Amino acid sequence: MKMIRMHFRQFNQAPPTTCEFYRIGRVLGKGAFGKVNFAMHKLSEQLVAIKSMSKETLQSEDDLRRRTKLEMGILQ
Repeated sequence: MKMIRMHFRQFNQAPPTTCEFYRIGRVLGKGAFGKVNFAMHKLSEQLVAIKSMSKETLQSEDDLRRRTKLEMGILQ
């Protein structure tokens, strides 16, 4: 909470969201590129699912972008 207040004072906007804002829980599922965890936002206590992708399965920076865009398209 202190970090968010400081960021608002400095930049007049919310800080970028990082994994520090969430309490990561159990694994909901695993796939070819990564896994999905159950999580809770620490401030709002909103329940969410967080998908993490394994860097080891990605061959290059272009591969990372392509697969990320593919995953985002599927989730929308």
